[in-house]
Amino acid sequence: MHMKKILLLLGALLASITSSAQLVFVDAEDNELADGATITMSRTSYNDFEEFQVALEGINIKNTSEKGTKFNMNFNVTQITYGNFSCCFGGKCQNTSKTGVLSLTDCVSKANTVTPIEFTEWLITEGQYGTCKVTITLSTGRSLHVVFNYADPSAVEKISTNKKVAGYYDITGKPQTKLQKGINLVRYADGSVKKIIR
Repeated sequence: MHMKKILLLLGALLASITSSAQLVFVDAEDNELADGATITMSRTSYNDFEEFQVALEGINIKNTSEKGTKFNMNFNVTQITYGNFSCCFGGKCQNTSKTGVLSLTDCVSKANTVTPIEFTEWLITEGQYGTCKVTITLSTGRSLHVVFNYADPSAVEKISTNKKVAGYYDITGKPQTKLQKGINLVRYADGSVKKIIR
């Protein structure tokens, strides 16, 4: 009798594990981003409140399971030159002007849906350049590193005339023959890698 109860409980536990929600980060074209990937956001704009910003754009959370789920999301601000970092999901928002972790709890994702990470931005002053680095981690363990960069457009970076392309890759690291629509990784002969969005 006890063995039957144990087997019944193990079966229920196994069913709940196999049907649990699978949450992944995807881009605007629904391409899955590799766990631990780093992306850079550098397009500036004004939000609806006329605040100057670098916003997280085109990044979503996709629930690939047949089951809705609640989850938590942590935004670990590891560097912020100045300004305020703000994060929102499902109507829950937090902001900070210093390094530390912001937590959004009890976020909800319906089965087989893609939900944007909305109103997540680094609020800054036009003409005052800097960087904000944030790691977004889901309670499922998946993470995404985001670099919000506001650089002086007149600044000249080190220019190399010997930049020979060694290969093209999609965001998952799969080799490509040429640049594709979406996020591309370009590896150069000197070992450097650049992300190009088309």
